Amino acid sequence: MALRGGARARAAAPRPGYAVESGELLLALGRSAEAADHFALARHQAAALARDGVRQEPALGRLEADHGDPAEAVRLLTEEHRRHPGPAASGALGWALHKAGRSAEALPRLRAAVKDGPNTARPAYHLGMVHLALGERDAARRQLTRALRLAPEFSPLHAERARRELATLGEPAWGPPPA
Repeated sequence: MALRGGARARAAAPRPGYAVESGELLLALGRSAEAADHFALARHQAAALARDGVRQEPALGRLEADHGDPAEAVRLLTEEHRRHPGPAASGALGWALHKAGRSAEALPRLRAAVKDGPNTARPAYHLGMVHLALGERDAARRQLTRALRLAPEFSPLHAERARRELATLGEPAWGPPPA
């Protein structure tokens, strides 16, 4: 079955989130220059989609929070949360607040995302890292362990960081043993 007109354009549309994911994989492999190219591509794709009226705040906010300007991520994700309140937007904004050095403000948003959102690893990891930043070691241990139990390889970058943090907290790492 051949795609026609608008369906073809939508199927071929750039996906900034995919470029962010591939950039993070490249970072995990130690290929930071190539990762930077993928992050630049994600920004370019998001700008192209924005010109066509397609909003990309979640993907751009995640990119800026982790690999760019956390203050810009807070701005983008605050707007997104106003338009589409819910666990996903609350969690994304909470992570951006944390990355911008505002962990105390992030905590209630991430708690809500974990409580009301899907039971997935990334929000649990984010909440665990915020607890860790606030010196709440037991809560950090619980959430980081939860993240790795839910999906031991949830992110090429963040799963390994969760394991390292658990090791510093005296907790065994979850997931497959190192190769």
